[in-house]
Amino acid sequence: MGILQIFSRRSQWRGYTVIAGGILIHLTLGTIYTFGNMTSYITSYFRAKNIESDLTYADSTWILSLAAMGQGGADVFWGTCWLRSLAHA
Repeated sequence: MGILQIFSRRSQWRGYTVIAGGILIHLTLGTIYTFGNMTSYITSYFRAKNIESDLTYADSTWILSLAAMGQGGADVFWGTCWLRSLAHA
């Protein structure tokens, strides 16, 4: 079964899976790109509550960097899994 045959099959759940996939993509990318705006508030909150009084804005940017690297690594991993699943289909 080719990739075009997989995507051209119609089912009653196709519309729901497309909407669910769109929501998941929106949540994932929205979280990554919104964090840059929230980091100043998070850093200030940690300082105000004495959770981490010597936290700097430079320290908090590492969170965004690690999240972006994690997303890139996950993309490669899940892409490989998807290709393997197509090979076995």
